[in-house]
Parts: sequence; C-alpha cells; structure tokens
Amino acid sequence: MKKRCFLFFMCLVVLTSVSYGQQKKADESTPLFRIKQNGEWGYIDKTGKIVIEPKFDTAGGFFEGLALVEIDDKHGYIDKTGKIVIEPKFDFSWGFSEGLARVEIDDKRGYIDKTGKYVWEPTN
Repeated sequence: MKKRCFLFFMCLVVLTSVSYGQQKKADESTPLFRIKQNGEWGYIDKTGKIVIEPKFDTAGGFFEGLALVEIDDKHGYIDKTGKIVIEPKFDFSWGFSEGLARVEIDDKRGYIDKTGKYVWEPTN
C-alpha cells in the first residue's frame, strides 16, 4: 500500500512539473519587457519594438498571461495585447499564480480569478 501511495505521489509530482513547465514555456514564448517613457510604463518585445504603448502609472511582469497595471492609483490587469481584462479598481494587487491573484480593496484582502470574479471575498 505504501508503495502504491508513493508511486501515485511521484506521478502527481511529474505531471505537475510537466504542466508547470509547459505553462512557463508558453509565457516565455512571447516575452514582453517593461519600459518607462516620459514617466509612464509600457512593454516592448525582445527586438525592442513597442508592443504596448507606455500609458500606465506602474506596470508589473506577466504572470499566466496577465500583468497588473496601475491607472489613477487603482490596480487592474491587462493581457499581452494591452487590453484591460480586469478593470483597475483595486488599491493593491499581486501577480497571478495557479489562476488566482491576491487583491486589496478598502484595507480588505481577497482573491480573484482571471475574469476578475472574487473566489474569496475581501476580508480584514
């Protein structure tokens, strides 16, 4: 029984590693890099071409295809085309991991999914 549990656990570890590696490769296949011009943040590709015009107060790296940005002191998220996919309404936010991002609003913290829907309502 212990041997079966161990083998099952090892299979899960391998599958998780492969899945994570594939996701990581997908994110790295079109890497974008932050730039700051005239006090605003945007993104360039590896050739130096501007892909997303500098228009954000701050901008973070891409995690799971989305990057957090700040507009008028509120945080939201964009995709790799620069489209706002989650409106800036949070006081603070973190990058996505395993499909969730931690957000803060009115001194309360919660978690959202990649559509902006709360999966854990903000609490103190």
